[in-house]
Parts: sequence; structure tokens; C-alpha cells
Amino acid sequence: MVYEARFLSKTYHQPLVVLAQSQKALKALRKEVANLQHGPVSVFLASVVLAAAEVLQRQFVNALIHLRGGYKVLTSSWHRSFDHGQPAKAALCSTDSRFAVKDSIKDALYSLAQSLDLQTAWYKLFEPPELQLIFDLAKPFPAAHDVADIRMTILSCLHGCYHFAHRAAKFKYIPLAHTPPSLTLEQSRYIAALSKCLARIGSAPSQTTIEPTSRMFLVLRVQCLSTLIYLSTILSPYEISYDSYTAHFQEILTISEEIATRFQNPIPTRSPPVFQLEPGISQALFLTAMKCRDPYHRRRAVAMLTGIGIEGPWNARVTAWVAKRAIAVEEVGQHFQGLESGCPTTPPETRRLHGCGLDYSAPDNASSTHLQVNFSLCRDVQRMLQASSHEDPEHWTIWTERVEIQD
Repeated sequence: MVYEARFLSKTYHQPLVVLAQSQKALKALRKEVANLQHGPVSVFLASVVLAAAEVLQRQFVNALIHLRGGYKVLTSSWHRSFDHGQPAKAALCSTDSRFAVKDSIKDALYSLAQSLDLQTAWYKLFEPPELQLIFDLAKPFPAAHDVADIRMTILSCLHGCYHFAHRAAKFKYIPLAHTPPSLTLEQSRYIAALSKCLARIGSAPSQTTIEPTSRMFLVLRVQCLSTLIYLSTILSPYEISYDSYTAHFQEILTISEEIATRFQNPIPTRSPPVFQLEPGISQALFLTAMKCRDPYHRRRAVAMLTGIGIEGPWNARVTAWVAKRAIAVEEVGQHFQGLESGCPTTPPETRRLHGCGLDYSAPDNASSTHLQVNFSLCRDVQRMLQASSHEDPEHWTIWTERVEIQD
């Protein structure tokens, strides 16, 4: 009903009906949380559905609140002794025998929770994932005997990477000499773990001939590549550091094109977008559009974003317009008002954006026609590193723009 009201309905009263239904569902969920009459699984799944409804209405803060509630119910009801991404088998034990659940279902539910947590971490960088870290770098990768094992290992590794990223991000604009050696060592170990994940995907079992499974591994590979790029550059203050990963960006584009060709039906220009709650390839394509400064490749990424649809909070159509504006700013300058620079070029370090993202507090960002976007640009990275504080406003140009979303 929310999807229909958001994208298909032409009547003014339909959103009011959706609001009434959402309030009714929320009241029922609160009652269920109070007594857990139907068990934690029902509450968790209801929380996920409510989060999806909020995402479709671009109420991202409300969606995050629902997910946090679902995570809390799930993790507090089950004691998890998760061994480095391996299926839990008997490790997840419900505290209430009335709600006994098969181990395979527990694993699937926790994988769903982890993937949604990753989605949130990608969308709001520099904030830690909600679920606790379970990935242990000190332990060897488990022997993966089936598709579910491989997926769980990779999701756990990705989840661990963003826990590390949250701790490492605060050192990005601090001279390397002042960065704790243990942090750079941990960075190297996570990069090695991601490389193992990529190798594990490359040697996946023969079941990958099945189309849904084959698509899953392609998506996971794209996600690992984007995380590898992000993690490898997280301690470098220079945007030019991303230029070392052009081959990785190209692989993201190649795999994304394969996914679009093999598994996705073309979306007509004016048709409603396809929606899925779990993460796909939007984040990796947005990273490519923003950080790969090759003018041809970043425009390929923007073109692909326009045909993906919605993946959780990632509305690819919206991010495509944000990326277009960012490209124009980098290639021509902040003063340029358009979305097409007309002079594709590789921008110098001094014109490369360090930050670009939605203003979460802006009421306009629930609109389908425009949104508020924050941009930040470092005037002189070398001078900033030599100064006493990288947070001094004199080092930064920060502004907000109202970006129009066009059909």
C-alpha cells in the first residue's frame, strides 16, 4: 500500500490512508514488543516491514528507529556465539523454548539483519554499524562448503570492515606519523580479509550456475570491491589516492553492467522504480561516480544508477542527480549552476570534493522533486595537515545546495 501511494496513486487522500495504516501497525507492534506473544522473529520481521514503509516515504530516521528496535529484540532474545562467519548451528539459543527456531532460519535472519545494518552504514558513513562486531581477524577463514557459508562469511567480513572504518575515520585528516601503528596494521589485515573474500567468491561452488545464486555472488563481489577501495583510502587525506584504484572502479562497472544485462529487466523512463530492502550495487556505483575521477567511467556509473531503482535508503535516481551535480562542481567549479559541465576532464586535487551527502535534517528531503545536499571542499590539504587542527573552518569550503530531481 505504501509503494502504491508513493509511486502509483494520483489521489490526494491515499497518503492519509497510508498514514493511518502505519499508525495502526506501529500500535500493534508496540503491543507485541510488550509481551512477545508471537516471539522475537515476528517482532523483528514486523520491524523490518515498518522500516521498509518508512524508507519508501523517505522517513529515514523513523526507518532506522524501527530497525534498531528489531535488532534489539533479535539479539536480546538469542545468545549468539558466532564463530567468524560460520553458520551458528546450535550457537543461537532462544531464551524461551516456546519460540524455538531452526538453526538455518536463525542464520538466515541474522544474515538479513547484518545486510540491513551494512546498508545503513553505507548510507550514513562515519557512524558505526548497529549490530555488534562478530568478525575475528585473528581466526582463519572457515572452510566454506556451501553458498550460505560463503555469503555469511563475506557479510561478516564486510560488517567488520565498517566497524573498523568508524574507528579509523577520525584519523583521516591527521598526519600519518600521529596515527596509531596498530590502526594501520588492522587496516592491512582487513584489506587482506577482503582480498580473501574476493578469492572465495571466485572459487564459489558449482551452484553459482543457478541464476539467483550467481547474481548474489556478483553483487557481493561489487560490495567487496567498493569496501576495499573505501578502506584502502580511509587514512589518506588526499582525494587523489582514489586514482590508484581505477582498475577496481572499472571492475565494479563491468560487473554492474553484467548484472543489469543478465538479471534486471529494463525500467522504462517514467515507470515506478523497483524496490528492494537489502543492499545491492547502488552504493558501489555512487562511490564510483563520486571518487573515480575518470570522466568517462564516472559518467557510466551515473548512467547505470538511473536504471537501478531503490535499494533500501539508496534511491538510485536521486543519487544519480547528486552525483551529476558533484561532477559538474569538480570539473567546472562551485560557481557553475548546471548539471552538465560540457567539458569532461579529470579535476585536480584542489577541486575534488571531500564530502557530498544529503542533509538529513532538511524537510525538503522527503520531496520527490528536489533535495538539500551538503558539499565540502578542502582548500589546501598540505597546509591543513601542517596546521594545529584540521577542523579549523579556514581550511574548508562548506555549502548546501538545493538540487532539482528531474525526470
